[in-house]
Amino acid sequence: NMGGKQGLENVIEAAKLEGESGNSAGSVRCVLVGDGNQRRVLEEQALGVPNLDILEPLPEDQFRSVLNAADVLLVNEKPGVGEMAVPSKLTSYFISGKPVVAATDASSGAAHEIELSGGGVLVPPGDPAALLRAVRTIGRDKATAERLGARGRDFAVNTLSAATAVARYESWCRSLVAGRR
Repeated sequence: NMGGKQGLENVIEAAKLEGESGNSAGSVRCVLVGDGNQRRVLEEQALGVPNLDILEPLPEDQFRSVLNAADVLLVNEKPGVGEMAVPSKLTSYFISGKPVVAATDASSGAAHEIELSGGGVLVPPGDPAALLRAVRTIGRDKATAERLGARGRDFAVNTLSAATAVARYESWCRSLVAGRR
């Protein structure tokens, strides 16, 4: 979703910083996929930024292919709005087995999931330089990227899967019934 909550101007500014760095070999390429009420504004801000692409929403199979092609996946939230909800894309990111960089408030639901999973790193929201440093660091350190991605995937499978949710719900129901006896 390219809405106000996401604060994706931060990503555009990080892409601009990367372009200004003259780091052409192995430079960071940012790809935003989706739609929302801020998309046109973001497209205008991204004009002339060669290492930034904005793609239309994709069908599920193509979306998964894009996730698998990435080195690092991003959750970006505007400062001060992180406690509204955990972004649903975070589960898809964990399942992909890719490391996640989350530019979000430390008290946010997304930050909590990143910490629980061990599947990524946190950076302050609204700080494009910090975002770019984190993406560069993880993108260049394949061992760390693989370790974070594996932790996120394990967390998704063992904690966020439908089977796990059903098993926990059944266990909770049994405990309620047992408590009545």
